[in-house]
Amino acid sequence: MAQLDAGSTFAGYQVLAKLGAGGMGQVYLVEHPHLLRREAMKVISVTVADNTEFQQRFINEARTVASLNHPGIVAIHHYGVEKDSPWFTMTYLDGKDLTAGGLSDQEIGVVALRTGEALDYAHRHQVIHRDIKPANIIVTRETDGAIEQVVLLDFGIAKLADSTSMTATQAFIGTLAYAAPEMIDAEPAGPFSDQYALACSIYELLTGAAPFEAPTPSAMMAALLSKPAPPLSSRRPDLAALDPVFERALAKDPTQRFPDCQSFARALAGVLAGSPGGAASAVAPWGTTDPVGRSSELLSPDAATVESHRPRRRRTRTVLLSALAALLVAAVAVVATVATVGRTDSTPPAATTPTFTDVSTSVFSSCTVYERAAYCWGQNDDGQLGDGTTTNRTTPTKVVGLTDVTDIAVGGSGTCAVASKKAYCWGTAEQILTPKEIPGLTNVTDIATNSFSTCAIADSFLYCWGSNSDGQLGDGTTTARTAPTKVEALSAVTQISVTDDSTCALANGQAYCWGKNASGQLGDGTTAMRASPVEVKNLRYTASLSAGSDWGKGSACARRADYTAFCWGDNGSGQIGDGTTTNRLVPTQVLTDIASIVTEGGSTCAITRSGTLKCWGADRNDYQDVTTPSDVRGIDGVTAVSVWNDNTCAIAHDKLFCWGPNSEGQIGDGTTQSRKVPTQVNVRP
Repeated sequence: MAQLDAGSTFAGYQVLAKLGAGGMGQVYLVEHPHLLRREAMKVISVTVADNTEFQQRFINEARTVASLNHPGIVAIHHYGVEKDSPWFTMTYLDGKDLTAGGLSDQEIGVVALRTGEALDYAHRHQVIHRDIKPANIIVTRETDGAIEQVVLLDFGIAKLADSTSMTATQAFIGTLAYAAPEMIDAEPAGPFSDQYALACSIYELLTGAAPFEAPTPSAMMAALLSKPAPPLSSRRPDLAALDPVFERALAKDPTQRFPDCQSFARALAGVLAGSPGGAASAVAPWGTTDPVGRSSELLSPDAATVESHRPRRRRTRTVLLSALAALLVAAVAVVATVATVGRTDSTPPAATTPTFTDVSTSVFSSCTVYERAAYCWGQNDDGQLGDGTTTNRTTPTKVVGLTDVTDIAVGGSGTCAVASKKAYCWGTAEQILTPKEIPGLTNVTDIATNSFSTCAIADSFLYCWGSNSDGQLGDGTTTARTAPTKVEALSAVTQISVTDDSTCALANGQAYCWGKNASGQLGDGTTAMRASPVEVKNLRYTASLSAGSDWGKGSACARRADYTAFCWGDNGSGQIGDGTTTNRLVPTQVLTDIASIVTEGGSTCAITRSGTLKCWGADRNDYQDVTTPSDVRGIDGVTAVSVWNDNTCAIAHDKLFCWGPNSEGQIGDGTTQSRKVPTQVNVRP
């Protein structure tokens, strides 16, 4: 492994200082050569000379981690192999990991909630961490001492030892105390394994020691496999109410743990905060209620789980324990082998993965992703429904030729989708009736279109093409492009939003916009057009964003990592939500406790963290403008929403609902009758 000195250059980065070292590698503070931005670089403790298979594997897994877009997961910027050493850079966080201690019980509850949310997000994207421990969780604080960020590090680093000559023993012994029993038992890790490790980490934060301690690795493995975790009350009598919470989260059988990490975290935080009901409600029996009192099919004994998808192939404990000493190195190697980002072929997706995963609506047509296939309905004059015809459809019709669909975007007469990590588009004035692959793009994670221009994220970089009269392609020119053109100013891009004449993207946790700016929709405090990305002002730690247009006028909204929502730009229909119709040149706070927010066509909708929906802007109340957020009745448990003017579609409780004008069948209920309330849309494969 390369040893770096301060002042030296490695992979084009200037090394500023060494931040730390561990069994899996060394971490350095470096400076980006062009952006002059400080990043943290991890150099993995392996040598991969002439090992092209490993190098490709490393790149593939780095791409998987880089595709995750969550404020609780550290952003990966660049990666590669230099001097036979694999490396990657990530956001430099000026904080401390949890081994530093110093957290109050209430703060530990906050850490558990935020970490649980980040893990569940990763699990929904079929990514397992497999090495949760206090050293891999970073906490940063505000100037007043309050917790600002809780961020997970090192997704999938441990498995990089699998295809090298590195001794996995030293890399793994330090994390053995947090390993789930099924991993020791040579079974693939899954979401429940991450939950177990999170519970071990929180147990240690509360008591000062992990649940299991032993003088040797073999004794530790024996304890993990055969002994129950000591009750928390044996070390913290004042927290006896948490005993049933940890008993469930640390169960030897993964299927007896909580249905997901957030359920464990809510149960824990509820007790630590002294919430009514305490642990009794937190650990309600299977088939009754979840930790916050809602009825939940996930708690049914018949609910599908990671383990119930396949027969359990447990080894005989007696045989394993009698040969622990001889099997130590092999067992450790097995754990290192399964410790990677991405899901192994034998590990099915988490049981909480929804059937509907995306929805998009535009002026006269809508689309959704259902069971990894794309369905569209509404107007089809230009073939935007992708079914090979130009016939309007009043119910969802399957888009032909696409499998493994993860993202879909409708924009006027054109539609685009991500399928099998490739980009496809159809419709528009060319009347492309079925999906056509966009050449030159690999590992695509997000796509956005508006008929005139399109942008896609590929290999964590941004590419745009189409009309560029207002500089909306971000390449510094106003020249139209017929092929994807890289936006050189941005890297580590995680989200993109496109309007008629402006574009916004999320890169390195920061919001950028460019293109037309007559309404202040770029958020830089001016109304000057920008042909290259500019930072949106006063919006650090952005978690998601959305840009929209309203017949030539633009606005944008974003959700910050602390779940606060902001909007800016055109406000003629009240779409900013501040109670006025005055344009705003910089982000204006609208709501708190928001999970996501979208804006388009002069209207805006936001999903609260409790799953309710609020909308405002153009024609939101009997076709009258609404200038402040208004609750949408008759719908809760919302996980996704799309809006265009007074047309809205949302996914709630794994069902699809749409409402608004319906002249072209864009509601999808089989009629052309407008609907003022959420109306369920049925998809028939």
